[in-house]
Amino acid sequence: MFRGITILLLCFVANPIIAQNYYHFRKDGTVPIGFYIDKVYDANKTILLNQPNNQHLSKANALPFAVKFYGLDYTHYKVSDNGYLTFDTISTTSYNPDSVLPTKSILAFATDFKLQKLPVPNDGIATQVYAYTVGQAPNRSHIVAYYGVSLAKDSFTGPISNSSIFAFALVFIENKPTQFDLIYTPYGNKNTIGKVGTVKDNNLSYLLGNGALPYPYQFSYNNEDLIVYHFEYGAAPKYDLAFKSIHVAKIYPQNAIVNFTGTFVNYGTEAIQKCSINYAINAADTVSYALSNLQLASNGEGKMNFTHPVSWTSGALGSLNQVNVWISEPNDSLDQVDSNNHYYQTVLRNANNTPFDRNILLEEATGAWCGYCPDAHLIVSEAKKTYGSRVIPVSYHFDDSMSNNDALWFLSQYISSYPDAQIDRKTFLGSNSTWLNAMAVRINQPASVALSIEQKRFDPVSRTIQFRVKAQFEDYWYGNLRIGAIVTEDHVRGNANPNIWSQNNFYSKDNPNGAAGGISHPLYNEASYMDGYYHESVQKANPGGVFGVDKTIPQLVAPGQTYYYDFAYYLRR
Repeated sequence: MFRGITILLLCFVANPIIAQNYYHFRKDGTVPIGFYIDKVYDANKTILLNQPNNQHLSKANALPFAVKFYGLDYTHYKVSDNGYLTFDTISTTSYNPDSVLPTKSILAFATDFKLQKLPVPNDGIATQVYAYTVGQAPNRSHIVAYYGVSLAKDSFTGPISNSSIFAFALVFIENKPTQFDLIYTPYGNKNTIGKVGTVKDNNLSYLLGNGALPYPYQFSYNNEDLIVYHFEYGAAPKYDLAFKSIHVAKIYPQNAIVNFTGTFVNYGTEAIQKCSINYAINAADTVSYALSNLQLASNGEGKMNFTHPVSWTSGALGSLNQVNVWISEPNDSLDQVDSNNHYYQTVLRNANNTPFDRNILLEEATGAWCGYCPDAHLIVSEAKKTYGSRVIPVSYHFDDSMSNNDALWFLSQYISSYPDAQIDRKTFLGSNSTWLNAMAVRINQPASVALSIEQKRFDPVSRTIQFRVKAQFEDYWYGNLRIGAIVTEDHVRGNANPNIWSQNNFYSKDNPNGAAGGISHPLYNEASYMDGYYHESVQKANPGGVFGVDKTIPQLVAPGQTYYYDFAYYLRR
């Protein structure tokens, strides 16, 4: 009996419990909902540290939801001007992370920084550490952002460049309390070394680059280009291949030669030398293609574009085909995360008959309070001048006098920041700079379906608008097809009331946080709140609902079919 107990104890000693830690992988371009670079110009934020500040720790700031860090729940945090956030709210010392690691901390990019007022003509650039929350519970995001911080050793006396100041952010997600993301913008110097990672205490840390990481720099203001480090708590998977993008259309012409293409990444901890790309149609035999000599780096640092060389050519006219594409056998092993390496799509084969010119629906997210939105309004106006009635703009307002339930529902489903927009609920635009180019591409793609409004009537007594929508198909089409309608109004304005009717304008020379677009912007000489502003294409209602009326069109449509739906809308006084 004594011998058995001794052996049992020795077994426990030989297999100690390994403490869990954080692990990371790069998810470049996968920017969390709610983050945008120039939030600093928005007054609707909490300033945690302002310039001038050096070697300073902020007051404790409350989180809108609990964050679990190394297994413990936290509801408050402090930030240091030295590029880190700490849950040790008792601490009053801002440590220089070049020599001391602060405990209970997330190191976003920790080094000897300071917040200082920038010289003319850069004095309009804000220098702050700030926080804000977006979304509705239980899907909120809390963002902590550093903007315009500089190295403590730098002393500016003249104009500066983007490489002289740094801007990065940390994002917590409410429904993923053990995870967070770090985002790096096109400000900063790739030759600057800092610390990135987590610190529980002096004996348990997770630091990238062995504690000496060059600043993750790239020069692009587009969200899809920003460098993102994603952190999770637990055991890191050894093998985890994931699709970053894959190009499988919902419709291909009959007999078209289809080669499945895309990009995959390696989120696992092991470098990958070989794997297989596979597809199957309608649960038929798997078509595999082996890839070798890859040298695909770990932790999301390695990605690879692929083209499956064996083409898919089958599929009768009007047929629906179940397509499954997946990656498998990394280094002849099992992929440990199966949820991100498969792609399923129902694909229709049709005749590619597109006899109609395309009119595009441009749905914009805006608000009178949104200081960046007037610039987006100028872009929409330019599109209307260029394309006339072929562009159908709709402006959904949030949190002002023009908002309504349909608008709020639309915005909750599609929008993560303001301004934002989408085309035909297919192309999601994001940055204002992409809108005109995206419209030019989409409007030149001919269509298989013609939409028109017929039998328009207005009863002045009942103040009811009645109309019929007609959908005419000239090819096979497939999907959850519905008929919808949107009522908009132009030249809408009200009494002077900032953020409610009067349009906020961050591009104004009078903006207290600086003119966002500089002196050359068309709105530079306008007021910071534009009283009497005309709001155009204002969405009033979506008769039939934001997603249209269900079952007005069958799931699979044959060419030559026409469908109708009658709408009515009461025009309120």
